[in-house]
Formats: sequence, C-alpha cells, structure tokens
Amino acid sequence: MGHVETVVGRLHVADRGAGPPVAFWHSLLADSSMWRAQVEDLERDHRVLAIDGPGHGASGVPPGEFTLLDCATALGQVLDAHGIESAVLVGLSWGGMTAMRFAIAHPERVRGLALFDTSARPERLRARLRFRAMVAVFRRWGMVGPLRGAVVEAMLGRTARRERPELGRELLARLAPWDRDGLARAVRAVLLRRDTILDALGRLDVPTLVAVGEEDRTTPPGEAERIARAIPGA
Repeated sequence: MGHVETVVGRLHVADRGAGPPVAFWHSLLADSSMWRAQVEDLERDHRVLAIDGPGHGASGVPPGEFTLLDCATALGQVLDAHGIESAVLVGLSWGGMTAMRFAIAHPERVRGLALFDTSARPERLRARLRFRAMVAVFRRWGMVGPLRGAVVEAMLGRTARRERPELGRELLARLAPWDRDGLARAVRAVLLRRDTILDALGRLDVPTLVAVGEEDRTTPPGEAERIARAIPGA
C-alpha cells in the first residue's frame, strides 16, 4: 500500500503479487475495494495495482478541476512510480474511460484492455443537466432523500437491487465520509466534461475485452457495442 503524487492529487495504490502487471481503476462512487475478488485471484501469478481515483477511497482530494485526460496522465505516473513499463489495464466506467485514453496516448505501454460498463462518447444533454443538478444538491446537503435512491439505481441493476439490497446500503455508507468537493470534481470530470474518443479507438492494436451488464442504465449495452466495433479485433 502507498500513495503516488499525480496531476490529479495524491492517489492511493495497493501493489500486490508478482508477475505480469495488471492495473485496476474503478467506477465513480466506488473505490479499489470493488476489485477485491479479482485482485485476490490474480495476485497469485500477477503483479496487481489497484488504484483509488481522485477524491475516492483512500486517495486525496483533487487540488482542482480535472479531466479524463488528466486521469490518464495520472495512471501513467502511477505506473512510472512502480517501475512498470507496460501493463494490462482493467477499468469499470470511469476506469475504462481512463484506460482507453491512456492506450490512445501511449499504446506501447498497454498489453491489453478489459473495459467494463463504459463509454467512449459524451453524456447526452438531458443526462448532463440531470447530473449537474444532482451534483449541486450533493455539494450543498450531502447524500439526502431522493438522491440516495438515484445513486443506487445508477450504480446497481434491478436484479442486484432486488436480490442483494445490502449492496446499496454498503455503497451509501462508503460514500458518507468522503469529501464532497472531491467527489463533485470527479463527477464533473467523468459525466459533465467527457469528450468523444470513439474515432481514435481505431488506432488501437491491443487485445481488448469489452463487457457490459444487460441491466446497466448509466452506460447501456449500446455504448459497449460501439467500443467493441471501434477497436480492431475487440
């Protein structure tokens, strides 16, 4: 366990195992603990880095507004700090957006991509307006009333909400102590300032897996299908 100073602030990184390196970046409103089952399995024969994004988990509050391209730069700084020249990158939503941007900028440093429930396009205007309003409410009053339900619906599919309601409670409890400004900056970077990289994905030449939950409403299957069509051989 340790921290790395990056362009998006001080990031917490768990470094476990030995072997071919794999780096994990989580979704918004989560932290590296979401990968615990995968890390426990892979660390037996891989070196695994599990990164907490800015404003999330044990990472510091980002010093100011940032972009997804800044996150990609920070990912490179994490790899550099751990002496890793190239790695397989695994990302869910925000993590996938970061991994794709890093791969476009530094294809020689990427051994493979695993992209889950993510998007290569901006949010639609209606969604951006809704997210902007949610951020304003959260910054002023915290995770209150209807906002709690909206966050759980965005993060968990209907089957998970029905069969494992404790996941929603765990999600809200995890968010409670995190800095509001840090979370708000991350939400703005991922949901409000996201640009398109769809056209650039055709330049990638790395083994790529694209997967999505059929009940995902935030990054629905159509977004994954676009990415899979855009990356040759995905």
